[in-house]
Order: sequence, then structure tokens, then C-alpha cells
Amino acid sequence: MKTEIWIVRHGETEWNTVGRLQGSKDISLNKIGLQQAQDCANYLNEKPWDCLITSPLNRAYETASVIGKELDLRIIRMDEFKEMNFGDGEGLLIHERNELLENGQFPNQEKMIDFQQRIMQGLDKIIQSYSGQRIILVAHGKVLNELLEILSDGALKSGTLGLVNGCINKLEYYNQIWKIKSYNDKEHLQTYSDIGKI
Repeated sequence: MKTEIWIVRHGETEWNTVGRLQGSKDISLNKIGLQQAQDCANYLNEKPWDCLITSPLNRAYETASVIGKELDLRIIRMDEFKEMNFGDGEGLLIHERNELLENGQFPNQEKMIDFQQRIMQGLDKIIQSYSGQRIILVAHGKVLNELLEILSDGALKSGTLGLVNGCINKLEYYNQIWKIKSYNDKEHLQTYSDIGKI
């Protein structure tokens, strides 16, 4: 059975607009982010869906809430898709982060291998619980970047994809093989900013 997962990056927040690293911080959507969530809902409403899953962090859950209301779907929270914890780098602007960054990591940051294992365990959990279904998943920029790199066997490099807030990324799982059908789709968005891209 074919399983489809369309992953939505959460809508814009004020921290996105100024370039603050959010990570595990629980930041809410701004006005544009709420509009982006509605744009996603309007676009996704053109197809039938079985399931709506989200990271429990506010910016993702608020995006999922707008989508769920439009599509009449119950929201399922999954901790596996929380954004990476960037430790001491969270809340900092780019120039502040550059001063703190050591060997590609911030002090007290979640280890990359642990993060990658966590999000892949989340995908495995979806396949085990919702095989053969059409699923919407609302998640975060770093989550998406790492998933796309892993599932493309490195062809899509994390940090080079320019994923904007509200973009949609389409995955398919069939015969134990993952396929990336598209990524960073943004034609449905009335407004988006390159400032928050990752």
C-alpha cells in the first residue's frame, strides 16, 4: 500500500522575520504566519485526507489547528517532530550565533545523530500506525532539511534548500522505499518571505 505524507513547514513567526534561532523555544505565529496556515489549508482542502499530525510546539500546532479546522481533521501531536534543540544558540541572531558556534554546534545542543534518529523514528511510527493513508504532517525547518537529506541519500543537502515558512513537501512510501515527490512548494502562498527560509 502506498502511504503519502505531505509535510508543511509551520507559518511565519516574529522570530523568523528577525532571524532569531527558535529551536525548542515555543514561539507563536504572527499575522502573516496565520495567513500562510490558511493558504495551506485552502490548498490542501482540494484533496481527501486521513490524518493530521503535528509537532507539539506552538508555531506548528497553530498551523495544524488552522488546517484541521478547514479540513475537519483531528490533530495528533508527535514529539518526534519537534524542532532540534539548539542549546545556547536558541534566541540568538545570526551574528550572535556565529560568535558562539564551535565545530558546527552550540553548547548544550541536541546531538545531530540523536536528532536524526528521533525524526526517522517518527516516520517509522507513522508508517506503522497509518500505513496506506494520506497524511498531513506539520513540522519545522531543520526537521524538514534533515528528512529530505536522509531520504534523498544526500542528494538534497540540509541547509541549502531554502525552505520557506508554509511550504509543502511531498513524500511517498511504497514497497519499503521512500520517494520525494517535491519539496519547497510555495505557489499556494499569498505571501512568504525569504528571510525565514532555511
